[in-house]
Amino acid sequence: MKTLLAVLVITGSSIALASPAVADDPPPVPIAPGQHTMSTASGKVFPVTVALDCGPACFSFGDTSTHLFRWAGDKWLEDDGMWTVDGITFTNRNGRTATVS
Repeated sequence: MKTLLAVLVITGSSIALASPAVADDPPPVPIAPGQHTMSTASGKVFPVTVALDCGPACFSFGDTSTHLFRWAGDKWLEDDGMWTVDGITFTNRNGRTATVS
């Protein structure tokens, strides 16, 4: 009985002292750096350049301006409200979408 109790105490201590879950760690950036094409739902097509130039858990893309996307827990979010979950479909704050290829 003492051995079982000692094992339970040691196991419980190990679990309590283990590093916290990495659920808050961001996933890898969902899009490769370089030249891409963005296509809007209305049919506009234009070039964008994706870069990993804004620190950890961040990527940017530039078209006529630069957009910085940071991990926000469940999606990549840009300061003006544009977001993406997968790095392919981007949704602006008005709900309009564009696809990067």
